Amino acid sequence: MGAKPAITLQEVIDLLPDMTKNPVRLHDLELLLKKYRVKYELTGNRVGYYTLYGLKKRISQYRTGLKPYNTTPGRMAADARIGKKNGGNTTDRHKDLQKMIADVLRKNLDKQVISVDQLSDRFDAPVSIVRDAVNDIAAGGGNIYINERGFIIHTKDIRPMNVMVMDGRRYPKLPQDAAGWYRFGAIGDNHLASKYSRLDILNDIYDRYQAEGIRVVFNTGNWVDGDARFNKHDLEVHGIDAQLNYMLDHYPQRPGITTYFIAGDDHEGWWTQREGINVGQYLMQLAERRGRTDLVFIGYMEQFAVIPARDGKGKTSIHVMHPGGGSAYAISYTVQKIVEAYSEGEKPDMLLAGHYHKADYTVARGVHCFQTACTQDQTPFMRKKRLKAVLGGWIIEFQTHENGAISRVKSEFLNYYNREFYQKWHHRS
Repeated sequence: MGAKPAITLQEVIDLLPDMTKNPVRLHDLELLLKKYRVKYELTGNRVGYYTLYGLKKRISQYRTGLKPYNTTPGRMAADARIGKKNGGNTTDRHKDLQKMIADVLRKNLDKQVISVDQLSDRFDAPVSIVRDAVNDIAAGGGNIYINERGFIIHTKDIRPMNVMVMDGRRYPKLPQDAAGWYRFGAIGDNHLASKYSRLDILNDIYDRYQAEGIRVVFNTGNWVDGDARFNKHDLEVHGIDAQLNYMLDHYPQRPGITTYFIAGDDHEGWWTQREGINVGQYLMQLAERRGRTDLVFIGYMEQFAVIPARDGKGKTSIHVMHPGGGSAYAISYTVQKIVEAYSEGEKPDMLLAGHYHKADYTVARGVHCFQTACTQDQTPFMRKKRLKAVLGGWIIEFQTHENGAISRVKSEFLNYYNREFYQKWHHRS
Protein backbone atom coordinates (compact mmCIF):
# COMPACT_ATOMS: atom_id res chain seq x y z
CA MET A 1 0.00 0.00 0.00
CA GLY A 2 3.06 2.24 0.30
CA ALA A 3 4.23 4.51 3.08
CA LYS A 4 1.72 5.30 5.78
CA PRO A 5 0.77 8.98 5.87
CA ALA A 6 2.10 11.14 8.68
CA ILE A 7 -0.52 13.43 10.17
CA THR A 8 -0.42 15.97 12.96
CA LEU A 9 -2.59 15.79 16.01
CA GLN A 10 -4.51 18.81 14.77
CA GLU A 11 -5.14 17.12 11.43
CA VAL A 12 -6.60 14.15 13.29
CA ILE A 13 -8.90 16.48 15.21
CA ASP A 14 -9.99 18.25 12.03
CA LEU A 15 -10.97 14.95 10.46
CA LEU A 16 -13.20 13.80 13.29
CA PRO A 17 -16.95 14.36 12.81
CA ASP A 18 -18.32 12.98 16.11
CA MET A 19 -18.66 15.58 18.84
CA THR A 20 -19.55 14.98 22.49
CA LYS A 21 -19.39 16.92 25.73
CA ASN A 22 -16.75 14.52 27.17
CA PRO A 23 -13.14 15.58 26.46
CA VAL A 24 -10.65 12.90 25.37
CA ARG A 25 -7.64 12.55 27.66
CA LEU A 26 -4.28 13.14 26.04
CA HIS A 27 -2.91 9.85 27.43
CA ASP A 28 -5.70 7.87 25.74
CA LEU A 29 -5.06 9.70 22.49
CA GLU A 30 -1.33 8.91 22.60
CA LEU A 31 -1.99 5.23 23.24
CA LEU A 32 -4.46 5.12 20.38
CA LEU A 33 -2.08 6.81 17.99
CA LYS A 34 0.77 4.50 18.96
CA LYS A 35 -1.47 1.47 18.60
CA TYR A 36 -2.20 2.38 14.99
CA ARG A 37 1.42 3.52 14.43
CA VAL A 38 0.40 6.98 13.24
CA LYS A 39 3.14 9.62 13.46
CA TYR A 40 1.98 12.82 15.09
CA GLU A 41 3.11 16.11 16.56
CA LEU A 42 1.86 16.98 20.04
CA THR A 43 0.06 20.33 20.11
CA GLY A 44 -1.37 21.24 23.51
CA ASN A 45 -2.26 18.96 26.39
CA ARG A 46 -5.92 18.18 25.63
CA VAL A 47 -8.06 16.99 22.77
CA GLY A 48 -11.64 18.08 23.35
CA TYR A 49 -15.12 17.12 22.20
CA TYR A 50 -14.30 13.98 20.20
CA THR A 51 -15.14 10.39 21.08
CA LEU A 52 -12.47 7.70 21.29
CA TYR A 53 -14.62 5.51 19.07
CA GLY A 54 -14.73 8.14 16.37
CA LEU A 55 -11.00 8.82 16.74
CA LYS A 56 -10.15 5.14 16.51
CA LYS A 57 -12.39 4.67 13.48
CA ARG A 58 -11.04 7.67 11.62
CA ILE A 59 -7.34 6.89 12.28
CA SER A 60 -7.87 3.32 11.18
CA GLN A 61 -9.64 4.40 8.01
CA TYR A 62 -7.11 7.17 7.33
CA ARG A 63 -4.27 4.60 7.40
CA THR A 64 -6.02 2.53 4.75
CA GLY A 65 -5.96 5.52 2.40
CA LEU A 66 -9.73 6.01 2.24
CA LYS A 67 -10.98 9.51 1.56
CA PRO A 68 -12.47 11.38 4.52
CA TYR A 69 -15.72 12.00 2.61
CA ASN A 70 -16.32 8.27 2.30
CA THR A 71 -15.46 7.53 5.94
CA THR A 72 -17.73 10.05 7.61
CA PRO A 73 -20.20 8.01 9.71
CA GLY A 74 -22.96 10.46 8.86
CA ARG A 75 -22.16 10.16 5.14
CA MET A 76 -22.08 6.35 5.32
CA ALA A 77 -25.49 6.37 6.98
CA ALA A 78 -26.75 8.82 4.40
CA ASP A 79 -25.47 6.67 1.54
CA ALA A 80 -27.17 3.65 3.07
CA ARG A 81 -30.49 5.48 3.26
CA ILE A 82 -30.11 6.92 -0.22
CA GLY A 83 -29.09 3.56 -1.63
CA LYS A 84 -32.23 1.97 -0.31
CA LYS A 85 -34.35 4.65 -1.96
CA ASN A 86 -32.84 5.27 -5.38
CA GLY A 87 -29.27 4.06 -5.60
CA GLY A 88 -27.61 7.31 -4.61
CA ASN A 89 -29.12 10.13 -6.60
CA THR A 90 -26.83 13.20 -6.46
CA THR A 91 -29.61 15.66 -5.70
CA ASP A 92 -30.85 13.57 -2.78
CA ARG A 93 -27.29 13.18 -1.51
CA HIS A 94 -26.85 16.94 -1.50
CA LYS A 95 -30.12 17.39 0.36
CA ASP A 96 -29.05 14.81 2.91
CA LEU A 97 -25.67 16.48 3.37
CA GLN A 98 -27.39 19.81 3.76
CA LYS A 99 -29.61 18.37 6.51
CA MET A 100 -26.64 16.81 8.35
CA ILE A 101 -24.68 20.06 8.21
CA ALA A 102 -27.71 21.98 9.46
CA ASP A 103 -28.03 19.53 12.38
CA VAL A 104 -24.38 20.07 13.32
CA LEU A 105 -24.85 23.83 13.18
CA ARG A 106 -27.95 23.80 15.37
CA LYS A 107 -26.23 21.72 18.03
CA ASN A 108 -22.85 23.44 18.17
CA LEU A 109 -23.06 27.09 17.12
CA ASP A 110 -23.58 28.23 20.70
CA LYS A 111 -20.43 26.36 21.73
CA GLN A 112 -17.97 27.26 19.01
CA VAL A 113 -17.37 29.47 15.98
CA ILE A 114 -16.99 27.56 12.75
CA SER A 115 -16.35 28.69 9.20
CA VAL A 116 -17.93 27.67 5.92
CA ASP A 117 -14.61 26.19 4.76
CA GLN A 118 -14.23 24.12 7.94
CA LEU A 119 -17.64 22.55 7.50
CA SER A 120 -16.97 22.03 3.80
CA ASP A 121 -13.75 20.16 4.64
CA ARG A 122 -15.32 18.16 7.46
CA PHE A 123 -18.07 16.80 5.23
CA ASP A 124 -16.08 17.00 2.00
CA ALA A 125 -19.07 18.92 0.68
CA PRO A 126 -19.23 21.85 -1.74
CA VAL A 127 -19.29 25.30 -0.13
CA SER A 128 -22.64 25.91 -1.83
CA ILE A 129 -24.23 23.08 0.20
CA VAL A 130 -22.91 24.54 3.45
CA ARG A 131 -24.34 27.93 2.50
CA ASP A 132 -27.65 26.28 1.62
CA ALA A 133 -27.70 24.67 5.07
CA VAL A 134 -27.17 28.07 6.70
CA ASN A 135 -29.92 29.58 4.57
CA ASP A 136 -32.20 26.68 5.49
CA ILE A 137 -31.79 27.46 9.20
CA ALA A 138 -32.33 31.17 8.55
CA ALA A 139 -35.50 30.37 6.59
CA GLY A 140 -36.74 28.52 9.67
CA GLY A 141 -36.31 31.64 11.79
CA GLY A 142 -32.76 30.97 12.98
CA ASN A 143 -30.81 34.14 13.68
CA ILE A 144 -27.81 32.96 11.67
CA TYR A 145 -25.69 34.45 8.91
CA ILE A 146 -22.26 34.22 7.25
CA ASN A 147 -20.04 37.22 7.93
CA GLU A 148 -17.57 38.82 5.53
CA ARG A 149 -14.75 36.53 6.71
CA GLY A 150 -16.72 33.37 5.98
CA PHE A 151 -17.53 32.49 9.59
CA ILE A 152 -21.01 31.28 10.47
CA ILE A 153 -22.44 33.56 13.15
CA HIS A 154 -25.30 32.41 15.36
CA THR A 155 -26.44 35.00 17.89
CA LYS A 156 -29.39 35.70 20.13
CA ASP A 157 -28.97 39.43 19.49
CA ILE A 158 -31.23 40.53 16.64
CA ARG A 159 -29.47 43.00 14.38
CA PRO A 160 -31.35 46.32 14.11
CA MET A 161 -33.31 46.77 10.91
CA ASN A 162 -33.01 49.86 8.73
CA VAL A 163 -35.19 52.82 9.67
CA MET A 164 -38.69 52.49 8.22
CA VAL A 165 -38.91 55.40 5.78
CA MET A 166 -42.49 55.76 4.55
CA ASP A 167 -41.74 57.54 1.29
CA GLY A 168 -43.52 55.25 -1.16
CA ARG A 169 -40.41 53.25 -2.07
CA ARG A 170 -39.67 50.33 0.24
CA TYR A 171 -42.61 51.25 2.48
CA PRO A 172 -45.81 52.96 1.27
CA LYS A 173 -46.58 56.51 2.32
CA LEU A 174 -48.62 56.99 5.48
CA PRO A 175 -52.18 57.79 4.30
CA GLN A 176 -53.08 61.49 4.42
CA ASP A 177 -56.40 63.15 3.57
CA ALA A 178 -57.03 66.33 1.60
CA ALA A 179 -56.88 68.44 4.77
CA GLY A 180 -53.42 67.11 5.59
CA TRP A 181 -54.41 64.72 8.38
CA TYR A 182 -52.35 61.54 8.69
CA ARG A 183 -54.36 58.59 10.08
CA PHE A 184 -53.39 55.17 11.39
CA GLY A 185 -54.35 52.56 13.96
CA ALA A 186 -52.27 51.51 16.98
CA ILE A 187 -52.66 48.26 18.87
CA GLY A 188 -50.58 45.76 20.82
CA ASP A 189 -50.30 42.99 23.41
CA ASN A 190 -52.80 40.66 21.75
CA HIS A 191 -51.31 37.48 23.30
CA LEU A 192 -52.89 35.09 20.81
CA ALA A 193 -52.81 31.42 21.89
CA SER A 194 -53.52 32.53 25.46
CA LYS A 195 -56.82 31.38 26.94
CA TYR A 196 -57.31 34.98 28.05
CA SER A 197 -56.79 36.53 24.61
CA ARG A 198 -59.82 38.42 23.31
CA LEU A 199 -60.21 37.57 19.65
CA ASP A 200 -63.67 39.14 19.69
CA ILE A 201 -62.21 42.51 20.63
CA LEU A 202 -59.30 42.19 18.19
CA ASN A 203 -61.64 41.44 15.29
CA ASP A 204 -64.04 44.21 16.25
CA ILE A 205 -61.19 46.74 16.34
CA TYR A 206 -60.14 45.77 12.82
CA ASP A 207 -63.76 45.94 11.67
CA ARG A 208 -63.89 49.50 12.97
CA TYR A 209 -60.54 50.29 11.37
CA GLN A 210 -61.93 49.13 8.05
CA ALA A 211 -65.15 51.13 8.50
CA GLU A 212 -63.11 54.24 9.35
CA GLY A 213 -60.87 53.87 6.30
CA ILE A 214 -57.70 53.05 8.27
CA ARG A 215 -55.04 51.55 6.00
CA VAL A 216 -52.02 51.32 8.30
CA VAL A 217 -51.89 49.71 11.77
CA PHE A 218 -48.84 49.67 14.03
CA ASN A 219 -48.63 46.69 16.42
CA THR A 220 -46.36 47.22 19.43
CA GLY A 221 -45.56 43.55 20.05
CA ASN A 222 -46.55 40.52 22.14
CA TRP A 223 -48.92 39.29 19.44
CA VAL A 224 -48.62 35.72 20.82
CA ASP A 225 -48.21 34.53 24.40
CA GLY A 226 -45.06 32.46 23.90
CA ASP A 227 -43.92 29.45 25.91
CA ALA A 228 -42.59 29.56 29.46
CA ARG A 229 -42.70 27.40 32.56
CA PHE A 230 -45.27 29.61 34.27
CA ASN A 231 -47.81 30.07 31.44
CA LYS A 232 -48.05 26.57 29.96
CA HIS A 233 -51.46 25.95 31.56
CA ASP A 234 -52.81 29.22 30.13
CA LEU A 235 -52.17 28.30 26.49
CA GLU A 236 -54.41 27.03 23.73
CA VAL A 237 -51.44 25.61 21.78
CA HIS A 238 -47.76 25.07 22.60
CA GLY A 239 -44.56 25.57 20.61
CA ILE A 240 -43.36 28.24 18.22
CA ASP A 241 -44.80 26.76 15.02
CA ALA A 242 -48.13 25.95 16.61
CA GLN A 243 -48.51 29.43 18.08
CA LEU A 244 -47.41 31.30 14.97
CA ASN A 245 -49.75 29.25 12.80
CA TYR A 246 -52.50 29.86 15.35
CA MET A 247 -51.86 33.57 14.95
CA LEU A 248 -51.99 33.36 11.18
CA ASP A 249 -55.29 31.49 11.47
CA HIS A 250 -56.86 34.04 13.84
CA TYR A 251 -55.18 37.44 13.50
CA PRO A 252 -57.58 39.71 11.55
CA GLN A 253 -57.00 40.19 7.85
CA ARG A 254 -58.99 43.00 6.25
CA PRO A 255 -58.78 44.20 2.62
CA GLY A 256 -56.60 47.28 2.29
CA ILE A 257 -55.18 47.16 5.83
CA THR A 258 -51.49 46.43 6.46
CA THR A 259 -50.22 45.73 9.97
CA TYR A 260 -46.62 46.73 10.66
CA PHE A 261 -45.46 44.88 13.75
CA ILE A 262 -42.46 44.70 16.03
CA ALA A 263 -41.54 41.75 18.26
CA GLY A 264 -41.16 42.14 22.01
CA ASP A 265 -38.23 40.63 23.89
CA ASP A 266 -40.70 38.78 26.14
CA HIS A 267 -43.47 36.32 25.22
CA GLU A 268 -42.66 35.79 21.50
CA GLY A 269 -39.22 37.12 22.43
CA TRP A 270 -38.63 34.18 24.77
CA TRP A 271 -37.89 32.07 21.70
CA THR A 272 -35.32 34.65 20.64
CA GLN A 273 -33.69 34.64 24.07
CA ARG A 274 -33.62 30.86 24.39
CA GLU A 275 -33.17 29.53 20.87
CA GLY A 276 -31.84 32.54 18.99
CA ILE A 277 -34.79 32.62 16.58
CA ASN A 278 -35.70 35.87 14.87
CA VAL A 279 -39.34 35.21 15.61
CA GLY A 280 -40.71 38.30 13.87
CA GLN A 281 -38.94 37.49 10.63
CA TYR A 282 -40.03 33.86 10.93
CA LEU A 283 -43.67 34.90 11.37
CA MET A 284 -43.54 37.07 8.26
CA GLN A 285 -42.00 34.20 6.28
CA LEU A 286 -44.80 31.86 7.37
CA ALA A 287 -47.36 34.54 6.50
CA GLU A 288 -45.91 35.01 3.01
CA ARG A 289 -46.04 31.26 2.39
CA ARG A 290 -49.74 31.46 3.14
CA GLY A 291 -50.16 34.42 0.83
CA ARG A 292 -50.66 36.89 3.68
CA THR A 293 -48.86 40.09 2.72
CA ASP A 294 -50.77 42.19 5.27
CA LEU A 295 -48.33 41.39 8.11
CA VAL A 296 -44.97 43.17 7.83
CA PHE A 297 -42.19 42.76 10.40
CA ILE A 298 -40.35 46.02 11.02
CA GLY A 299 -38.08 45.36 14.02
CA TYR A 300 -37.15 43.60 17.23
CA MET A 301 -38.22 45.58 20.32
CA GLU A 302 -38.45 48.86 18.40
CA GLN A 303 -38.52 50.71 15.10
CA PHE A 304 -38.59 54.33 13.97
CA ALA A 305 -41.16 55.05 11.26
CA VAL A 306 -40.16 58.22 9.42
CA ILE A 307 -42.49 60.36 7.27
CA PRO A 308 -40.58 62.84 5.05
CA ALA A 309 -41.70 66.46 5.52
CA ARG A 310 -43.23 68.59 2.81
CA ASP A 311 -40.21 70.91 2.71
CA GLY A 312 -38.05 67.99 1.62
CA LYS A 313 -35.66 68.47 4.54
CA GLY A 314 -37.45 67.70 7.80
CA LYS A 315 -39.30 64.59 8.96
CA THR A 316 -41.88 63.25 11.37
CA SER A 317 -40.61 60.33 13.44
CA ILE A 318 -42.83 57.76 15.16
CA HIS A 319 -41.07 55.45 17.64
CA VAL A 320 -42.86 52.06 17.78
CA MET A 321 -41.58 50.34 20.92
CA HIS A 322 -42.07 47.37 23.21
CA PRO A 323 -40.35 48.43 26.44
CA GLY A 324 -39.75 46.29 29.52
CA GLY A 325 -40.14 46.35 33.27
CA GLY A 326 -43.25 46.47 35.37
CA SER A 327 -46.03 49.03 35.52
CA ALA A 328 -45.45 52.09 37.71
CA TYR A 329 -47.71 53.56 40.36
CA ALA A 330 -48.69 56.29 37.87
CA ILE A 331 -49.84 55.13 34.42
CA SER A 332 -47.86 57.73 32.46
CA TYR A 333 -44.68 57.48 34.56
CA THR A 334 -42.97 54.72 32.55
CA VAL A 335 -43.31 56.40 29.17
CA GLN A 336 -42.26 59.72 30.66
CA LYS A 337 -39.02 58.08 31.85
CA ILE A 338 -38.51 56.61 28.37
CA VAL A 339 -38.82 60.08 26.88
CA GLU A 340 -36.47 61.53 29.49
CA ALA A 341 -33.86 58.96 28.44
CA TYR A 342 -33.85 59.91 24.74
CA SER A 343 -30.51 61.32 23.68
CA GLU A 344 -30.32 64.70 21.99
CA GLY A 345 -31.16 64.33 18.32
CA GLU A 346 -32.85 60.95 18.92
CA LYS A 347 -36.13 62.22 20.35
CA PRO A 348 -39.07 61.31 18.07
CA ASP A 349 -42.25 63.27 17.49
CA MET A 350 -44.47 60.42 18.67
CA LEU A 351 -44.07 57.30 20.81
CA LEU A 352 -46.26 54.18 20.58
CA ALA A 353 -45.50 51.94 23.58
CA GLY A 354 -46.84 48.49 24.32
CA HIS A 355 -46.06 45.99 27.11
CA TYR A 356 -47.89 47.63 30.02
CA HIS A 357 -51.45 46.74 28.92
CA LYS A 358 -52.49 50.33 29.64
CA ALA A 359 -54.16 53.08 27.60
CA ASP A 360 -52.77 56.57 27.94
CA TYR A 361 -52.00 59.71 25.99
CA THR A 362 -49.58 62.27 27.33
CA VAL A 363 -47.08 64.80 25.99
CA ALA A 364 -43.55 64.86 27.43
CA ARG A 365 -40.63 66.89 26.08
CA GLY A 366 -42.74 67.57 23.00
CA VAL A 367 -43.21 63.83 22.32
CA HIS A 368 -46.81 62.66 21.89
CA CYS A 369 -46.87 59.39 23.86
CA PHE A 370 -49.48 56.66 23.46
CA GLN A 371 -49.73 53.42 25.41
CA THR A 372 -51.49 51.01 23.09
CA ALA A 373 -53.57 48.98 25.61
CA CYS A 374 -54.16 45.25 24.94
CA THR A 375 -56.63 42.62 23.77
CA GLN A 376 -56.10 40.16 26.62
CA ASP A 377 -58.18 39.86 29.78
CA GLN A 378 -56.43 40.08 33.12
CA THR A 379 -54.51 36.83 33.67
CA PRO A 380 -53.95 35.10 37.05
CA PHE A 381 -50.37 36.44 36.96
CA MET A 382 -51.61 40.01 36.47
CA ARG A 383 -54.21 39.60 39.18
CA LYS A 384 -51.54 38.35 41.60
CA LYS A 385 -49.37 41.35 40.77
CA ARG A 386 -52.36 43.73 41.02
CA LEU A 387 -52.00 44.76 37.37
CA LYS A 388 -55.03 46.06 35.50
CA ALA A 389 -55.59 45.18 31.83
CA VAL A 390 -57.06 47.97 29.68
CA LEU A 391 -58.75 46.51 26.61
CA GLY A 392 -58.85 48.37 23.31
CA GLY A 393 -56.95 50.11 20.53
CA TRP A 394 -56.37 53.56 19.06
CA ILE A 395 -57.19 55.60 15.97
CA ILE A 396 -54.61 58.40 15.81
CA GLU A 397 -54.60 61.44 13.52
CA PHE A 398 -52.08 64.27 13.27
CA GLN A 399 -51.10 67.24 11.14
CA THR A 400 -47.61 68.65 10.69
CA HIS A 401 -45.82 71.89 9.85
CA GLU A 402 -43.82 72.17 6.64
CA ASN A 403 -40.71 70.87 8.45
CA GLY A 404 -42.48 67.77 9.82
CA ALA A 405 -43.05 68.94 13.40
CA ILE A 406 -46.46 67.83 14.69
CA SER A 407 -48.91 70.72 14.99
CA ARG A 408 -52.21 68.99 15.84
CA VAL A 409 -53.20 65.58 17.23
CA LYS A 410 -56.61 63.89 17.44
CA SER A 411 -57.00 60.47 19.04
CA GLU A 412 -59.88 58.08 19.59
CA PHE A 413 -59.63 55.20 22.00
CA LEU A 414 -61.75 52.15 21.16
CA ASN A 415 -62.71 50.95 24.63
CA TYR A 416 -63.81 47.43 25.64
CA TYR A 417 -64.52 45.43 28.79
CA ASN A 418 -64.13 41.91 30.12
CA ARG A 419 -66.24 38.99 28.89
CA GLU A 420 -68.64 39.12 31.84
CA PHE A 421 -69.72 42.64 30.90
CA TYR A 422 -70.89 41.52 27.46
CA GLN A 423 -72.55 38.41 28.84
CA LYS A 424 -74.58 40.52 31.27
CA TRP A 425 -75.39 43.09 28.58
CA HIS A 426 -76.55 40.38 26.18
CA HIS A 427 -78.68 38.76 28.89
CA ARG A 428 -80.41 42.06 29.75
CA SER A 429 -81.09 42.86 26.12
